Amino acid sequence: MFIYLHSQVLKTEAYSAGDLGTAVHKAFFRYMGPHSDFAGPTCGGSTACVALIRDNQLVVGNAGDSRCVISRGGQVELCDDDDFIVVACDGICDCMSSQQLVDFIHEHINMVSAWLSSEMDY
Repeated sequence: MFIYLHSQVLKTEAYSAGDLGTAVHKAFFRYMGPHSDFAGPTCGGSTACVALIRDNQLVVGNAGDSRCVISRGGQVELCDDDDFIVVACDGICDCMSSQQLVDFIHEHINMVSAWLSSEMDY
């Protein structure tokens, strides 16, 4: 169902006006709201997590058991010098907090960086 979400974001007047937050909200609400007019395929339950970046603006939206996590200096926050964005499904969200997820990714990035550095020494 959410494979159509991006087209709905682009169709909103809010998107044309540069209001990304409202555009994402309206697109999600079109599918999930009490007056949904979505005529596409349906299934039992759904999750969605999107991160929309345009110029220097980041907007995230989620529905169901999903979340978007941003890491800044190894901490979960949103600032100008973010490390990375994680878009995760309920499988991750069920077993890790946002901070645990950031710690896990940082640990593996550091391991890969160390391995790459050692390989380049040869």
